[in-house]
Amino acid sequence: KCGSLEDACKVFENFSHKSMVSMGAMVAAYVHHEHNMCALKLFYKMQEINLNPDKVTCLCLLRACSNIHSSIHGKVLHDYLVRNSMESDIMVANTLMSMYCKYRTMNEARYVFNTLKNRDVVSFGVMIAGYVQQGHSLISYELFLKMQTEGVKPDKVVFLCALKSCGSTGMVDHGKSIHEQIVNFGLEFDIAISNALIDMYGKCGGLQEAKAICDGLP
Repeated sequence: KCGSLEDACKVFENFSHKSMVSMGAMVAAYVHHEHNMCALKLFYKMQEINLNPDKVTCLCLLRACSNIHSSIHGKVLHDYLVRNSMESDIMVANTLMSMYCKYRTMNEARYVFNTLKNRDVVSFGVMIAGYVQQGHSLISYELFLKMQTEGVKPDKVVFLCALKSCGSTGMVDHGKSIHEQIVNFGLEFDIAISNALIDMYGKCGGLQEAKAICDGLP
């Protein structure tokens, strides 16, 4: 944490008996300093000596897989999570979905999403953003509607993605509906939200609405 990875490595190597705590701390250090393959090598070393990474370590390892865009290591880690009944943990599942979205393998991300029983705003946000980034705007908007039927309230990030999906498909009526929700949530003067609304209306031909939002910004 103080920036001296070399000293951390020396202390770690001097341990005669490496525990889950020390190996987990070293994994976190490697990922923090973007030595992602070193972190993954430690994961495989843990497997060799029958040490099972805990939830916090697995979250670090998923981040490492995302950073290097390695679907092979990601799927090995996913298999470990399933075998150790950690896939259903909301934080682990959300990070796993985010990893697959970065790989652009939305089918795998959607599989994790569908098997998750108690989805939260982060779960929906990760999937909605993933679909928007890959041009699947209609699917992302369907998920936006689904999250509300499940009683999950959108946040700023979800609203931004939903507006982008409406703008790219010309769904101005849906965009107006989202605009109403944004007003109800008190986010209409947020600069990022306002810019997204202007962009959405502009792409959908609503020049007057776009100008009204622009003129109303403090």
